Amino acid sequence: MTINQIKYFIAVYEIGSILKASKECYVSQPAISQSILSLEREFQLNLFQRSGKTLINTTEGQFFYEKAKKILEDVNLLENRMKEISNGSNILRIGVPPMIGSFLFPDIFLKFCNKNPKIEFSILESGSLHIRNRIEDKNIDLALTILDKDRDEFYNTIQIMETELYFCVSKKNPLSNKKILTINDIKDESLILMKEGSFQNPFIHTLFKTVNVKPKVILYSSQLNTMKKFVSYNAGSAFLFKELIDKNDPDIVGIPLSEEFKIKIGLIWPINSKPEKNIIKFINFIKKYKYKEN
Repeated sequence: MTINQIKYFIAVYEIGSILKASKECYVSQPAISQSILSLEREFQLNLFQRSGKTLINTTEGQFFYEKAKKILEDVNLLENRMKEISNGSNILRIGVPPMIGSFLFPDIFLKFCNKNPKIEFSILESGSLHIRNRIEDKNIDLALTILDKDRDEFYNTIQIMETELYFCVSKKNPLSNKKILTINDIKDESLILMKEGSFQNPFIHTLFKTVNVKPKVILYSSQLNTMKKFVSYNAGSAFLFKELIDKNDPDIVGIPLSEEFKIKIGLIWPINSKPEKNIIKFINFIKKYKYKEN
């Protein structure tokens, strides 16, 4: 098994097409096909089922994807870090969870870069719990994340904003007419949750325990567009930050919970670290930063 084989497999798995993956990876279609066949022969497993030109993910393929994704992530982090060391470049390595990256980080990024055009970013997009591990093993310098008093004793923290998780359903769902929801209203709903490493998942499981119900999770995803698409088709419901819900969306509605799912978002970095000057610039910027909802 080689790094290129892992890259090609991940591309096919995520895109769902060998032809499109070959264009994405800038290699020939036969090279991609042969790479995946070599992996399957090596492990004596089918990573995909073939039906004509259609590829269907297998259970073994899904398991391999989840593990291979982490391996490739580590390789990319290592490559980037070695280049940074070699070039002596002004790069900030920051972790950003997908939901925070969809509404808060772009504004922070643009405003900070306007003031500091020579500083570049290396971004790790992953769940809040996973990102904290990356800070501990020094693969990233700091992170925008959900703040958690039980875990934040090991970090310096700056609170940026407070938000709330809304329960999002299709406008075809009977719940869409409600102004507020209780846990009993949603206990039987099919759920789409963020992938492992997300802070929202333990919160949601704890919430459902209050009514002695196990959440009916039909899909875990790290792609917000995928989650929203499933919700719009009325294939499931999802918990999303209120800032990610367009009030004019024709297909989806976000409804607050009576339990008030309040969440604080902030910047964290290790207590015992000695930040470099560019990290200090970013920390000082965040101290003055104010999020303004559109």
